[in-house]
Amino acid sequence: MTVASSDDRDTVRRRYIAEHPNFTSAATASAALIETLLRQLGIRDAHVKVRAKDIASFVKKLRKYDANYWQSTTDKVGAQIVVHTLAEVRQLRAAFERGDTPFEYLETTDKSIYDGDPRKLRYTGVHIQTVVPGITTSNGERIECEIQLRTQAQDVWAYLEHGLIYKPVIEPSVQIARKVARLSVLVELFDEEVDSVMAQLQADPRYEPALLLQHAERLYLTFVTEPGETELSLEVLAMIAPTITADERSAYPDHLAEFVDSHRDQIEDILHEYGANSPSAGEYNYFLFTQPESLILWERIANRPRALVHSIQDSDLIGPVSALADVWGSPLSID
Repeated sequence: MTVASSDDRDTVRRRYIAEHPNFTSAATASAALIETLLRQLGIRDAHVKVRAKDIASFVKKLRKYDANYWQSTTDKVGAQIVVHTLAEVRQLRAAFERGDTPFEYLETTDKSIYDGDPRKLRYTGVHIQTVVPGITTSNGERIECEIQLRTQAQDVWAYLEHGLIYKPVIEPSVQIARKVARLSVLVELFDEEVDSVMAQLQADPRYEPALLLQHAERLYLTFVTEPGETELSLEVLAMIAPTITADERSAYPDHLAEFVDSHRDQIEDILHEYGANSPSAGEYNYFLFTQPESLILWERIANRPRALVHSIQDSDLIGPVSALADVWGSPLSID
C-alpha cells in the first residue's frame, strides 16, 4: 500500500473541513428519510443515529490509508438503525436491496459471523451503502451514507467492542479481547431466541386483535378515562381485523392516529353524548361507544364500509356497528 504524503494528507484534511457542512446537511436529510422509511415499513420504536464523520476521526485515519482515502472512506455520512429483532433487520435490508427506499442503493456488506470463519467471534451487523438524494459536495460529487442495521443486542455489544477493542484508551490484552469477543455468542443466541418467540406470538390468532387494541386504546384514552372491557374488545377486533388488508397493516397505526386527529372534535362530541356517562350507555346497541375499538370502527366506516359490512354480516354486531355509523353520519348499507 502506498502511504499518502504529508502534503496529500493535508490537502484531504482541508477538503474535508471545507465540505463538512455539506456532509452535515446530508446527515440531517438522511435522518428524516430513515424516519419516513421506518413509518412506511411499520417498524416502531427504532433508534436512529445519523452523523457526519467527525473531522478529527477522519484526519486520524489519513495516516493509515493511501492517497485514495477520500474515495475509500464510505462513512463520511454514517447512520445506525437499531431495531428490536433480526426479522426487522431482514425487513429493512430487503427494502434497501429492492430499491424501496428514498435512497439510491449501492451494495450490502453482511458482517455477521455466519459469513465468516465459524471459529472466529466478531462484530455482527449489516451495512448498507447508499447515496443521499439531492445533496452533493461543492463540486457536484454525490454523497454516500453508510447505514448500519442492528438489533438492540447487537448495538450494545458493538458499542462495547468499539470502545474496548476498536478504539481503546489503551491496547487490551489478548485475554481481554477474547472475553469481549465471546459476548457476541450471547448476542447471537439472544437475538435468535427473540425471533423465535416473536414468530410464535405472531402465529397466535389473538396477536393481531391485541395489537389493534393496543393502538386503539392509546388513542381512546386521550378522550376518556375508562379503557373499556378488554375481552369484549378482542372479540370485536377479531371479527373486523380481516378488513385491514396486508398492504394497510404496517402503516395502519399511523393511519388510525391521523384519522383520529383529523376528526378529534367530532369524536369528542359523540363520546360525550353517547359514551359511558350518557343516557344511552346501558343500551346494547350503544355499547361500542364505551369501547376503544369504536375508533377503528369509525375509521372503517369512513374508508372500508363494504368490507366492514361483510365482516359483521349475520353477527350480533350489526346493530351496535350500525349505531356507530348512524351517529357518525354515514349509515351502512346492510341487506
